[in-house]
Amino acid sequence: MKRLLGLVALLSAATGLPAAAAGAATRAPTGDTCSANGSGTAYAIAIQLAANSPQQDGFAFGAQGATVTAAKIGGVAQGRLYRTNLPANTTTAWLLGSPAAVAGAQVTANVVTNRPIAGAFTVVPYDQQHDTWYDAITCALSKSPVPKSNFGVDGHFTYSAGTHAWSTFVTVPGSGKVNYSQKGGTKLLIAQGRVAVSHAGRVKITVRTTPKGREALAASGSLKLKLSIEFSPTNGTPANKIVSLTLRT
Repeated sequence: MKRLLGLVALLSAATGLPAAAAGAATRAPTGDTCSANGSGTAYAIAIQLAANSPQQDGFAFGAQGATVTAAKIGGVAQGRLYRTNLPANTTTAWLLGSPAAVAGAQVTANVVTNRPIAGAFTVVPYDQQHDTWYDAITCALSKSPVPKSNFGVDGHFTYSAGTHAWSTFVTVPGSGKVNYSQKGGTKLLIAQGRVAVSHAGRVKITVRTTPKGREALAASGSLKLKLSIEFSPTNGTPANKIVSLTLRT
């Protein structure tokens, strides 16, 4: 058996490919833990090796609701990317080629997905001899608050006679949804709205009056109200801003 494993390892070194068969993994937990953070299609996965874990030479990555298209472990001079001959439920791996993943160490992998993930990441450690994929571990995605400095609302709303609506721009730090609605008041003067955002930058929101709002605007010539604008990121805790408006035609 040892001779066979040695031959497999030699073949792996000659071809430059992992020796473990696709989907293969021993029932051997490493004791590793991990967590992930990020948004959109870019994430960082922190892998903490246990104090008594075996040395590991790489990791395969998968994601719920998305495909991991690229991965790289930072701080390691050597390393190689692989996308074939991987364990089940993973699509990309990074092999270290150096003794960085030793017992008690923390390794950070930067991964890219084809879309925002819907759940957690799967990480499968690879052994130093290149013949065993260990048990998979689950990396929950941390939900970090949106930094207030990355979420803002332009102060000026512009009226369009053609659409009978007012618009402004909201700056967001990443993908998600912008929800806006009237804050307070005894009458609903404007309709609520929602805009999907695919990336960081400025997104346009449009405010339209309700039938009661149009009546009030026609009677007084202006509407004074508060607008609640919430940015709900794809992965993270929503942030909210309240702005005061005076709408005129």
